[in-house]
Formats: sequence, structure tokens, C-alpha cells
Amino acid sequence: MVLYTDGITDAQNMAEEFFGLERLKEAVKKHHKKPAKELHELLLKEVCDWVGDASQFDDITLKVIVRDNTSGKLVESTCKVQIFRPL
Repeated sequence: MVLYTDGITDAQNMAEEFFGLERLKEAVKKHHKKPAKELHELLLKEVCDWVGDASQFDDITLKVIVRDNTSGKLVESTCKVQIFRPL
């Protein structure tokens, strides 16, 4: 399960294109078999790579919850990232 704020989907690159829901869904599909912490890091990397050096005006909050295949327990990773870059 991936929970996020609009700072993820509204993140813009230098061409002022949004990261968007479709790109987020593709990133989750690409990395969905990873453990929670790794999936969390990979999703943030995808957003940060998209943004590049573009200024951002919103925080990014992301929570990933994955069921561990061995123990059956839920494992979560949460982070709020400030990537504000003033003009």
C-alpha cells in the first residue's frame, strides 16, 4: 500500500510537467516486489530524478506498507521530505 500527499503527484520538472498519478503508478508497478524501506526509497528517487533542479513549493509525504512474505507482518516506511528550492 502506498499513501502519499499531493506533493508527490504535483512535483514538477524544469519543463513544468507534473510527476502525476500515472507516473507514480508505473513506479509502484516497477518496484512493487521490494521491501517497504527499499520501495519507499525508490519511489522518492523517481520523484527527485523527475524534479531535477526545478523549484518545488510543496512538501512530499510518502508512506509505504508491505506485508512481509516470511513473517506475514506489516512493515511500513514513512517519510516527510522538504525539497523546497526557492527561485
